[in-house]
Amino acid sequence: MRSSLRVAALQLNGQPEAEANLRALDALLDRAAQAEVEVAVLPENLLCMGRREEDKFASADRPGQWLWRDRVLALGRERGIALVAGSLFVHDEVQERPRVYSRCWVSAADGELLGHYDKRHLFDVQAAAGESYLESRTIAPGANGPVVIDCAGARWGLSVCYDLRFAEHYAGLRAQGAQVLTVPAAFTHTTGQAHWEVLLRARAIETQCFVVAPNQCGTHASGRRTWGHSLIIDPWGRILAQAGEEGGIIWADLNLAEQDELRQRFPVHEHRLGS
Repeated sequence: MRSSLRVAALQLNGQPEAEANLRALDALLDRAAQAEVEVAVLPENLLCMGRREEDKFASADRPGQWLWRDRVLALGRERGIALVAGSLFVHDEVQERPRVYSRCWVSAADGELLGHYDKRHLFDVQAAAGESYLESRTIAPGANGPVVIDCAGARWGLSVCYDLRFAEHYAGLRAQGAQVLTVPAAFTHTTGQAHWEVLLRARAIETQCFVVAPNQCGTHASGRRTWGHSLIIDPWGRILAQAGEEGGIIWADLNLAEQDELRQRFPVHEHRLGS
């Protein structure tokens, strides 16, 4: 296992058009390469923050025809950067009504596909008066979690956005040996201002994992406003890097040796299993 690892969180103001988002991603990955980042984690709804919920179908891959996925993963391969590719849409061709999966893909620095996770918890809420969301209308819940994947010498536990509110998901990732938790998100401004940082730090402390959480930011074509403030957090709950409310990139070096020492001194996971 590695003793340290440089990771980045990329923050985007997502547009409805996939091509515009690919151009923004390309520029941010150039900056990641200049910073010698080894793994870049990308936000949720990576290729589409649409005007309408149905807009996501235009950037959704059909199983076996991985046009959009392969274009995103190629950007990492060209720079020798492993990717935790936020969430991309994949048509669910089994359901009677049209829906997609919100799928997080993971690839190695050479572009090898390492696995995926489909978002399990869907954002069907009223966040505030006049602000409501119904993801289940166009997104199907995933059934393959919790998922932990080996990448760049570390164990990565995958989640997407609203999963953050369910501590049992992260306990399941830790039980599978996760060292780094990824939380690609499009967290709203309303909920982000109230809960984003405190929930991310809690998940880091509970699991003694690093947390890398790239968020969407700004106002989108639908009028939806996302919180930004992407974060990288250590297993003690300390913030290693934090973004503001504009698009950009943050990075940090994860001290995996220090994490291992903390887990030995403070065996929370073993105590949980024995309770």
